[in-house]
Parts: sequence; C-alpha cells; structure tokens
Amino acid sequence: MRIDVDEHGWAAGTSQAPKRGVRDEAQDPNTTPDRLRELTQLPGDRGDFTDAGYCREYVARNPSAPADVLAELAADEDDSMSRLGVAKNPSTERHLLQALADDESDSVANAARKRLGLELRPNPSVRLLGGVFSLDLLTGQIFEN
Repeated sequence: MRIDVDEHGWAAGTSQAPKRGVRDEAQDPNTTPDRLRELTQLPGDRGDFTDAGYCREYVARNPSAPADVLAELAADEDDSMSRLGVAKNPSTERHLLQALADDESDSVANAARKRLGLELRPNPSVRLLGGVFSLDLLTGQIFEN
C-alpha cells in the first residue's frame, strides 16, 4: 500500500494524518527498497516539524535500507542525524563505517568507531555559561576544564 503525502507530511487530499505515516514506513523493515528510496526524497526538513522532514534519518536507521541509499545518506554533509543513523545501522557496510569513523561530528565518528572496534574520540568539550566543560558519557558527570 502506498500513501502519497503532501508538503506537510499529511496524506495527500486529506486533512488528517494517515493511519500509517511516512515515519512509520521509513522505520518499517518490511518497507520495500524502492519506497525507502522515495522516502529519502520527500520535501521537508526537521525545522518544519513534518513527518517527511524526519524520513531520511529514519531510513538511515532501517536495517532493510539498501546499500546505495545508506551510501547516499552517509555522504550527506548537511545531515549529521542521517549520518549517525547510518553509523548505527547494523546493515551498513564496513567501507561506509570506515569513512564515517573520520566524520567531523564526534557523535557520528564515535558510533562508527564503536561498531568497528576502534578507539573512540575523546569526549567533546561543551561551553556553558562562559565555562568549558567535558561530559563523561559513561557516568553522566560534567567536569570543568
């Protein structure tokens, strides 16, 4: 069953959300590879809070996403959430994980490094209220640098 959506992520021609939204399709391992490809091309972004805006990151995490789609999402320099999803996806091929291990985003790089069994990057520092702090991801403790 295919559901066409308008620019707001609603079922085309209706004034209510579809019973099975595009986010659901993007996450469903039973969604066909062709439909997953279509979902990555829907207009919208997270800033407009539409379901269509989140499809790329949900497809990136879908273990049934085709290799070519994962490669496209891994190469998207403007979408770190999609790259993170690819790094965490159990179906991602090793060569993509190796590329993501050097990602500019520490979160993306560390997700790929963890999957590859590589040493993680040091915890990034965070500037809060004029100070620089580090977060210990294991304990949740914050330390002033």
